[in-house]
Amino acid sequence: MRSTSSPPSLLPIPLLVISELLGVPEEDREPFVTWADAVNGTEHDPEVTQEAYAYLRKLVADKRADPADDLLSALSVVAAEEGGSLSETELLHNAMLLLVAGYDTTVYLIANTVLALLQAPEQLAEVRENPGSRDWGWQCRPTR
Repeated sequence: MRSTSSPPSLLPIPLLVISELLGVPEEDREPFVTWADAVNGTEHDPEVTQEAYAYLRKLVADKRADPADDLLSALSVVAAEEGGSLSETELLHNAMLLLVAGYDTTVYLIANTVLALLQAPEQLAEVRENPGSRDWGWQCRPTR
């Protein structure tokens, strides 16, 4: 159930980054696109959302049992410490927030940046000629 609103060629970039950040094993990453689309998309699917939460619940338990060098492990350790400020529910919701909001935001940010550069050929040429010469974040203004 992949959303047609997300540019397909951009899907792997945020998926890879968020999965790495959360410490999701590579073999488990494919459903993340479906889960993000199910929660964010126009065709919200509660069953798929529950599937995502079930996976994240198991991942949190795995990270608590065997912490690694990732954000979910770090948050799990903080949540488990005496006086820790994160409950398991808060931890799960934060993981889902990172998955959904980070995924969607990044896909559209990249797509809009590419569109802005395509609409401003002189700026695209400058970026190609000097890719590391300056901060381009606020410089792209499409010509109309």
